Amino acid sequence: MALKAKDLLYKYLGFGTGAEEAVKNSLNKKHLYLMALFTIFLFEFMMTQIYLDSRFYAEETGPWGFRLHYIMTAVMALGFVSFSLSRRFTKSIAVRRLVLIATYGLYFAGAVTSFVTDSLSVLAVAGCLTGCCLSMLGGAIYYYVAEGLVNHPAMGRLMGICSALAVFIQIAVHQILTPVSFLFVILFGFGLSVIGSLQLDNEWMFDEPLEYAGKNDGKKLAGNKEVLIRVLITAMIYILVGVTDKICVAVTASGNPVMYNWPRLGLGLSYLVIGFFADLSHKRYLYLITICTILPIICIPMVMNAGYYAPAMFAYYFLVGSQILCISLIFWELAPRTAFPYLTASLGRATNACVEILFLLPFTSDFVWGTVLETAMIMGLLLILSLSGLLPVSNALVVKPDRMGLFIERFALTPREKDILSDLLKNDDNMNKVAERVGVSERAAYRHLNNIYQKTGTTSRLQLMRLFYENPEEKG
Repeated sequence: MALKAKDLLYKYLGFGTGAEEAVKNSLNKKHLYLMALFTIFLFEFMMTQIYLDSRFYAEETGPWGFRLHYIMTAVMALGFVSFSLSRRFTKSIAVRRLVLIATYGLYFAGAVTSFVTDSLSVLAVAGCLTGCCLSMLGGAIYYYVAEGLVNHPAMGRLMGICSALAVFIQIAVHQILTPVSFLFVILFGFGLSVIGSLQLDNEWMFDEPLEYAGKNDGKKLAGNKEVLIRVLITAMIYILVGVTDKICVAVTASGNPVMYNWPRLGLGLSYLVIGFFADLSHKRYLYLITICTILPIICIPMVMNAGYYAPAMFAYYFLVGSQILCISLIFWELAPRTAFPYLTASLGRATNACVEILFLLPFTSDFVWGTVLETAMIMGLLLILSLSGLLPVSNALVVKPDRMGLFIERFALTPREKDILSDLLKNDDNMNKVAERVGVSERAAYRHLNNIYQKTGTTSRLQLMRLFYENPEEKG
C-alpha cells in the first residue's frame, strides 16, 4: 500500500513509477524545508482567520462583526507591504531577524487580547493587529518560496501538495478543538513559522538572492505595466470571488457551520488538481486555467438558491482554491523579474486583502446587483487577457529554450545560481572576482556554487562544465 502511494506521488510529480532517485535529485533539503514552512504557514493563516471570524461573528458584536471581518482583511494588506519596507530599510541580517521576532510578539499580544476582551473596540484593534502581523510573516514566506522554488519544473504540483495538506489538517483539527485549545494551536503554529524563518543556517532568507536583474541573464526586468496588468486581473478575480461569497451569505443563513466542514475538501482538491495542470508546458496555460476556473463561479449563488447549499459550497471552495493557487504562481513567477521582488512575491495576497474593503458596500450582497457586477468583471477579464497577450498562442510561435534554459529547468537552478553558472562558463577566475561581477559577497557566491554542485551531482568546475555541454535533453 505504501509503495503504491509512493508511486502515485512520483507520477503526480511527473517522474514516473519507481523514480525515487530522480525525485531525490530534484528535491533538495532547501526545497523540502520551504515546502514544510509554507504548509505550516498556510495552516496557520486559515486557522487564524477562522478564529478571528468566530470572535467577530459572535452575537454580542452585532452587525459590526461582518464589518470587522472585511476591515481586518483589508488591514492585512499593510502586513505584506510592511515586509517589503522592512527589507528595503535595512540590509542587516540581525535586524531582519529581530523584526520577525517582534512580529511574533505583536501577533501573540493581539491574538490573546482578542480572546479575553469583551470590548468591541479593543477586539477590532487586536484583530487588525493580529491580521497585520500574520500577513507580514506571509510576505516573508511567499518571498522565500519565490527565491527557492520558482525555477523548479514541478513548482505548481509541490505548492499544490503543500496547500492541500494544510487544508486537510485544518479540517481535521477544526473538528476537535475547544476555544482555548484553538488559541493555543494558532499561537504555536505562528511561533513555529517564525522559528522556521530564523534558522541560523538559512542566511539565504535574509540575503538579496532575488535582486539579480543582471548582467548575465539577458532578461529585462518586468516593467510597471506588466505588473499592473496582473494586479488588475487579480483584483477583478477577487471581486468576483468576494461578490459571490456575499451573495451566498445573503441567500443562506450566515455562519452556517458546514462552511468550515466537509465542503472545504473542495479547497484541498482544487490545489492538487490545479497544481498538476499549472505545470504543463512550463506553466504556459496558467492564465487559461485561471479564466476557465473563474467563469463557473457566477453559477454558485443560483445553485445555492435552489437549496443545494453543501454541494454549492464544495464547488465554490474548489473554484476559489483554483484562483488562489493560480494567482500565487503568477506572482511567484513574476517576482524574480521585478525591481521589488519582496512585494511582488505576495502581491496576489496583498491585492486580495485590498479588495476586501469594497465588500462593506451594501449593494455587493444584493443578488441582482451582485450578478451584474460579476458579469462585468468576467467581461473585463476576458477583454484584458485577450488584449494583453497572456493567453497561450499557437505552438508554431513557441521558441524552444536554449541550452542554458534547459539546464536551469533540468536542475531547478535559481536566478542567482544561473548568474554564477553563466559567469563560470565565460571565465576561469577565482570566486572573489566571480562574486564581484555578479554583485554578491564571496561567501554568498560560494554558497550558490555549492548549491549548484548539490543539484547537479557534481563536485568540481570541470565536472560541472562537462555536464553543461553534454546533450541537455539526455537525462531530462
